[in-house]
Amino acid sequence: MKALIRKPDNLLAYVTTATFFFSMTLSSSASTTSLKKYENINLKQFNECIKPPTSNGSEQGWADYHGENQGKVELKVRNQPMISDGTIAATLDYKFEPSEEVLTLEIKRKTKFMFGMIQASDEQIWEGFDGLVKQCRKLS
Repeated sequence: MKALIRKPDNLLAYVTTATFFFSMTLSSSASTTSLKKYENINLKQFNECIKPPTSNGSEQGWADYHGENQGKVELKVRNQPMISDGTIAATLDYKFEPSEEVLTLEIKRKTKFMFGMIQASDEQIWEGFDGLVKQCRKLS
């Protein structure tokens, strides 16, 4: 199933597509690393695209950033069946180092849905950030 993405520069347009929740995987022992670094990200790309000052997210959800260049980001749900709007799907720590042009993200917590049976996989979260970073790198 493919979802329509309205804003390509929006984190939740990548992270919370319809497939994000409809094709969640069962928790398993095999998972990807929970820490990821993105290099060659300048201050403009970070402030205007990755962490935009005003963003209402997508139809599926949004991201709340806490902190200036370091803190946490909460990926929140919107318009998903059997999940209340504003429910935190995942929490990540982030650190942006402008002088080194490096953004480091670490998945700290993922909410389990459906009585603890399913949650978003690390891979789904990283695919969302990969897509966002790819779009943001197009900014000068």
